[in-house]
Amino acid sequence: MKKEEIFEMTKHLDEKYILEAAAEPKKNIKLKKRIITFAVAAALTASLSIGAFAA
Repeated sequence: MKKEEIFEMTKHLDEKYILEAAAEPKKNIKLKKRIITFAVAAALTASLSIGAFAA
């Protein structure tokens, strides 16, 4: 495709579809942050428990 054809096709795109497609990765990032936060908290708790047991 030529640049002109692509540019012409983008004029006919509906904005709601673009916004809908762009909003989805944000949810995925939030989920990844929660998983990482939980993993860090679990590792910290485990290390503190082991340290308290050793003392």
